[in-house]
Amino acid sequence: EAKLIVLFLNGKLDIILNGARNFLLVGTRALGCTPKSLYLNLDAARDDYGCVQELNIIARYSSLLLHREVEIMRDKYTNATFIFGDATDAHLFIARNQETFGNHYITVCTH
Repeated sequence: EAKLIVLFLNGKLDIILNGARNFLLVGTRALGCTPKSLYLNLDAARDDYGCVQELNIIARYSSLLLHREVEIMRDKYTNATFIFGDATDAHLFIARNQETFGNHYITVCTH
């Protein structure tokens, strides 16, 4: 995973050298909450939201690695803007606060 992130960011370096200055990098979403993950991992341990716990741990770790690399890029290329979006936390925030979003949001991570 870390190699893929570094290769991805090395590609961004080429873009920076050609004039790009604004970047949005989004981390991995909550992989353990997808219908396919739930179906393929019927016997796996679940988190508080009913999602596959191990897959969400991997997703969080992947996002953490990307976030660290974004911080390095911010320090190295001060003339560019790097924004990191954490899709895992965003998905789990919605799952934790379903009542706030009304009936429009129904999580696939039900018990």
